[in-house]
Amino acid sequence: MKKPNIEKFHLAIHAGTMSVAAMILNAQGEVLGKSFAEISQRNPETGWAEADADEIWRAALHTTHEVITKAGLYAEQIAALSIASERGAVLLWDRVSKEPLTPVIPRYCARTHKLTEGWKRKKWDKLILKKTGLPLADAYGAPKIVWLLENNPGLMARAKKHE
Repeated sequence: MKKPNIEKFHLAIHAGTMSVAAMILNAQGEVLGKSFAEISQRNPETGWAEADADEIWRAALHTTHEVITKAGLYAEQIAALSIASERGAVLLWDRVSKEPLTPVIPRYCARTHKLTEGWKRKKWDKLILKKTGLPLADAYGAPKIVWLLENNPGLMARAKKHE
């Protein structure tokens, strides 16, 4: 017996460092439901910002479940999923356990400023621009990853072992 044709929907999730939002859209792009959850942000030093990856994950699960329930749908009706996050935000995680090893560092965190200024003094900004097409900026992920590896004991060794 052929399964009846059921309407399919699009689930969109936006995970930022201050909130997570989810919405359901129909085939015409109409929003059928929304869910929103705030998440905490920490500022361990002036100009620094970070968020807890597990808290973001829990908020994504909560908003997804809530919006699907509010819309009266079931998982089989979700035909497409879009996930957006803040560009330039980074975290490092364990390759095996998939557990986060660092907080999420958002694009506007200034902890990499001294690092990128040092790179500019060495004229690496010109090399980075030539190789990537992007200017050297604190907001991008690469300086944040370098900072995390250099400032979290043991992470560089784990990275070298592809962990």
